[in-house]
Amino acid sequence: MNRIAFFSVLFAACCPRPWDAQPMDEAPDQQCRVGPATHGYDIYTWDCVEGEHVVVSFYSSEMMCAMPEKESVACGELTSLEKEYAEELGEDCQAPPDSLYWE
Repeated sequence: MNRIAFFSVLFAACCPRPWDAQPMDEAPDQQCRVGPATHGYDIYTWDCVEGEHVVVSFYSSEMMCAMPEKESVACGELTSLEKEYAEELGEDCQAPPDSLYWE
């Protein structure tokens, strides 16, 4: 295995899974990956849970990742991340590769 592949696997293995860091009791209403192919956000959205619109997001790139974050606003409102990526979060958004974990 070459060094680049080794370190890519090593760093990927260290990235926290968003559902472990920010657990939710039910599956999200929408799951999207936004941003360029080499980096961006995986965004998991719950329309309204216990009076809150919830977004769990996870930023990653080819060689690094950030801790998953959770943002809540009133039901019917948009989070700052949703406002930033409004054009990419439509019905045609691509689901993240790990989107099946809620099954």
